[in-house]
Amino acid sequence: MGLQSFQFIDYMGAPLCFIIFFLILFLLSTIINFTLITKSDDITKFEYVGAKHNHKWGPHSISYIQDTKEKEDAIRSERN
Repeated sequence: MGLQSFQFIDYMGAPLCFIIFFLILFLLSTIINFTLITKSDDITKFEYVGAKHNHKWGPHSISYIQDTKEKEDAIRSERN
């Protein structure tokens, strides 16, 4: 059995699988966030992150998310 020689493309298999896996995971999470979560559900972490950067990443409006975040912060500060 001879010595194997690897090309650059051989080393790119694992990082490429890693990137594809997390890209599919992100896309599925986004699709689920927009299709299965209704306005009567709680605000998701995607929506919190989106509202922080002024993007709508779910069924709730940005102003509703920011108002809810302010109310939660007020409740937390009252507890402390």
